[in-house]
Amino acid sequence: MDQDLIRLQDHLVVLKRRWRLVAICLLLAVVAGLVWSFSQTKMYKGTASLLLEPQQTTDDNAGVVMEPEEVATQADVIASVQVAELVAEDLNLDVEDAQDLLDDISVAVVEDKRVVEVSALEPSRALAADVANSFAEQYIEYREDQATAATDEQESQYAEKISSLDRQISDVRQDARSASGNERQDLRAQEEGLLAQKASISAQLQLLQTSQTGPLPGGEVLLRAEPPTQPAEPRPLRAGLLAAVIGLVIGVGLAYVRDRLDDAIRDEQRLRAALGGRPILGSIPNSPDESAGRVATLMAPQSPLSEAYRTLNTNVRFLLAAEREHLAGRGDVMMVTSAGPGEGKTSVATNLAVAASRVGLRVIVVDADLRRPAVADRFGLDVPIGLSDLLAAGGPAEPHLHEVGLDDLRVLAAGSIPPNPAELLASPLMTGILDDLAQNADLVIVDTAPVLRVADSLELIDQIDLLLLVARRKVSRIHSVSAAVDRIRQVGGNVNGCAFNDVGTKDSTYRYGYAATPDEKSRRRRRTKKTEPTPGERVSASSSRRSSG
Repeated sequence: MDQDLIRLQDHLVVLKRRWRLVAICLLLAVVAGLVWSFSQTKMYKGTASLLLEPQQTTDDNAGVVMEPEEVATQADVIASVQVAELVAEDLNLDVEDAQDLLDDISVAVVEDKRVVEVSALEPSRALAADVANSFAEQYIEYREDQATAATDEQESQYAEKISSLDRQISDVRQDARSASGNERQDLRAQEEGLLAQKASISAQLQLLQTSQTGPLPGGEVLLRAEPPTQPAEPRPLRAGLLAAVIGLVIGVGLAYVRDRLDDAIRDEQRLRAALGGRPILGSIPNSPDESAGRVATLMAPQSPLSEAYRTLNTNVRFLLAAEREHLAGRGDVMMVTSAGPGEGKTSVATNLAVAASRVGLRVIVVDADLRRPAVADRFGLDVPIGLSDLLAAGGPAEPHLHEVGLDDLRVLAAGSIPPNPAELLASPLMTGILDDLAQNADLVIVDTAPVLRVADSLELIDQIDLLLLVARRKVSRIHSVSAAVDRIRQVGGNVNGCAFNDVGTKDSTYRYGYAATPDEKSRRRRRTKKTEPTPGERVSASSSRRSSG
């Protein structure tokens, strides 16, 4: 039972995720059905009711009975070519083939009765009624003509038999005149037999001609068709409903096909499957500040986004404490990377650094993405010299650390973009720089290039204490995240956890119930502008500290 409920929930999740596709297919199908319906020629339906009569009956007409098979047979006769030809002649219709009339005729038998309903579908109101009535009337005439022809044929047969018997009697009498003895007696007996046959046949002929029992009319029109007031076809409502059902089926089918083919990570369940059971350390909701390229934890420290980063920071610190293996007095080195570009690794690295510094940790952010650096821009820094220059020329990193206006948070920018970033990161100088920074900080956060695009991040695997992989909802792919995990494992590393970035606001768990009102948001914005230094002030403060140092 539990498995059945889970399967049903999975189906509902797929439909909820792809409801737009289903809605589009449904809407297009309904529109197409309505357009097709209104483009069709209007057809009107006339219906006449006809009571059938058997071909022969007894003197007691009260007991008229027709078997269902006979009723069905007569219904087929009504919609026959012979009757259609009579209708065309009756209505003076220019119909080359009587089959054209039959295409628009339907005959329905009323259950357990001798009544049939003859319906005609025509583009004209009057013509629909006339055709239905004419089929009913011409069928009756056709049946009467058939009955009269059968009676005439029977009378003709009786007359021929009587004539034949008269000739035989005449011949026998003539032979008897010339015969004698026993022969004459035999001929007299033969004559009497022939006379008896003639008398019988004559009696049958007289009964056929004079008896009340005989061929009855083929039927009776109970209800004549009247010109209809509304068209029978097309039916926009019926067409729309049928198209809606077809569109819904097609939409649901396409939704399942697309969901099967689409391996975008849309929820934590898919992300866990791609990670191979590794933990998700934090779910980061989307934010307009992040979209604008700003550090959201600086701009809105009380927002749900900042709370998400504080939770991520807590999980990272506990994970580092559980896996601590280095010497006392040395800080932890943490790598933040992603499978591909555009998944938010720089946003996670910078915001995580702010969250960690606000709980009293000495934090250094190192921009090791030497191909597309972005950390300095996030903090509003404009510094020409950074990590790549230190790796190329050598020298200590401490003089090149820049403060961003927060206590215990400094940044080592990427510097100029080198032609050989992977070789620089693999050099012994990089090991020395990270060791030096770890001696002067509690946490060193290294923002690196995507794992699947270049080998830069893999060169630092043996120099870090924890690796955080960032995945973005609807952007990251299951196969890409799995490939990144495998590639890191192949070089001896391990993905310690993942940050799920850009989750929907409805899916976010960081809505405790104290959402800020618009007035509170405005006041916080004004306080942030007053308390947070501008990018220029940050650079000036950093320069003055270096000068005093």
